Order: sequence, then C-alpha cells, then structure tokens
Amino acid sequence: MRNKTTQFITIAAIVSSLYTVLTILTNFIPPIGGVFQFRAAEAMCILPMFTPAAIPGLAIGCLLTNIIIGAGPWDIIFGTLATLLGAVISFLLAYRKNDITGGNFTLRAILAAIPPVITNALLIPIVIFQMSPELPRTFGTYMLTALDVAWGELICAGILGVGLAFALRPYIKRMLDKK
Repeated sequence: MRNKTTQFITIAAIVSSLYTVLTILTNFIPPIGGVFQFRAAEAMCILPMFTPAAIPGLAIGCLLTNIIIGAGPWDIIFGTLATLLGAVISFLLAYRKNDITGGNFTLRAILAAIPPVITNALLIPIVIFQMSPELPRTFGTYMLTALDVAWGELICAGILGVGLAFALRPYIKRMLDKK
C-alpha cells in the first residue's frame, strides 16, 4: 500500500512540475488577437486518461504556475478550478484501470481532451471580465470570450493533448508500472 501511495505522489509531483516549467518556458508567447492564449502545458490535461495521479498534479501545477507568474486571485482560483474540474471529468470519461493502451484508444483520447476545453471556456471568461472592467458584461461578450478561450484550449488540450496521448501510448505501461 505504501509503495502505491509513494508512486501516486511521485507521479502527481512530476506532472505538477512539468506543467509549471512548461508553462513558464512558453509564457513568452503573447496572446493572439483577443484573449487567445497558448498555454502548451494544457496538452498535459490528457494525462488523467492514464492515471488518477494526474488530477492533483495538473491542479497543483496550474495553481503554482498562476502564483509564480503573478496572476491575480481570480485567475488563481478559477483557473485552478477549471483545470481541476477538467481533469476529474477527463478521468471519469477516459480512464480504464486495467486497459491503459487498449480499447478504443482514439475515442478515449478525444473524450479526455474535451472536458478541459469546456471547463476553461466556461470559467476563464469570469477571470477575463474581472481583469478587464472595460468589457461589457453581456451574454454576447461572455460567449465571444468563451469561444476565444475554447479555441486556444482546443489547440493546446485537444490537438496537442491527443498527440501527446499517442506519443505516450507505447511507453505508458512501463512508466506507470502497469502489467
């Protein structure tokens, strides 16, 4: 039991560290157009399809990243919440305990990528509204902002994330010590 706990904590710490470092290293990529941002570490949101340890790893990584880069309290709270909810739902939709690489892998990878896109699209506009008081508080503005956030998240979590899942597929059993 102790070995499994140690493994869980270690994997969560590695995911958290990688998320933080990758975000900081790519933080120089400026927003394109409106609020479109490219957070390459969001590709890691696919990881709950492989292990539940990715859930706290992603949430803590997002929290640490937002604190380190000086994000405001709204982003620290709602950004972390969006990542946590996305990771939990991805896990529920795509994780198969004894079937890491089998089953319908492509479908599971796509299912794992969808929740982070949705949770970020729903919650991050709240952060943007708080940080940009000049934006009109209308449903139309919320929807446009949500679509802008979803677009960036779709590229990072969707396209890059599914690609990451396929890149990890041959190695995941060995990495997670699954027989």
